[in-house]
Amino acid sequence: MENTWHALASFPGRNQRFATVAMNNNIYVIGGQVDHGRMAETLADVWRYNSLTDTWTQVASMTKPRHGHGVAILGQKIYVIGGKSGWAKKFNDIERYDPVLNIWTSVTRIKGSYLEKPVATVVEDKLYINGYFYREPDIMHVYEPADNSWSPMFSFERVQGDGIETAVVLNDLIYFLVYRGFDNFVMVFNPQVSECVQGSRMPDGKYLYSYGATIVGDKIYVAGGSRLDASVNVPHVYCYDPALDIWGLVGTMPHPLSEHGCVTIEKYIP
Repeated sequence: MENTWHALASFPGRNQRFATVAMNNNIYVIGGQVDHGRMAETLADVWRYNSLTDTWTQVASMTKPRHGHGVAILGQKIYVIGGKSGWAKKFNDIERYDPVLNIWTSVTRIKGSYLEKPVATVVEDKLYINGYFYREPDIMHVYEPADNSWSPMFSFERVQGDGIETAVVLNDLIYFLVYRGFDNFVMVFNPQVSECVQGSRMPDGKYLYSYGATIVGDKIYVAGGSRLDASVNVPHVYCYDPALDIWGLVGTMPHPLSEHGCVTIEKYIP
């Protein structure tokens, strides 16, 4: 893989603290907030980046403004899960975007659970949802699109205060990046047998949060983040090899970033 950075078309939207997902050669920036001095406005705005033309287009807005939501691709549609409006109103609903029809549709709710900063992944056409901070017990929910049903599946039984920063899927295993004791670890979850195994610690991951992660080939790449102890963003890019359970520093972004999107698309940029 070429270790270089390329400047692309600037993002024209107002969105900050958004969710990002990739579908084929397109990247979607969904919801988030925009700051107005000491106030923050929650957004329903959705933007699509076409990597073939290097252009941005604003598409249909979500049914409601939200930030701190999860997002995943299932059956060539985008699912948005939970989140909140402002800092107090929390959601437990799910809505779905059809990119062909450019329409958002409300799907269902998870009864009894508010999903603040959920992590959403897809394995074998099932949507797996896990919460973020302070969930006791921390239950994983599974969505079956065939009958539009939810069911609790697995409890991580993590100690109070641990949180999941993000997650990616590789070879039908879910790799959670877990913030534990002011450090970051890999937790590997096998949905087939409902087992979770701890992997190695991220180097220089102490006090690190709000980073991005994506899959390229058979490796996991983690980029940027913010240091809780120093209140600064970092530009580092690390690579995790699941086969060897080892990390390595592989690059540096042009600018330090946190709360950013990090996705993989099919297009090769010459």
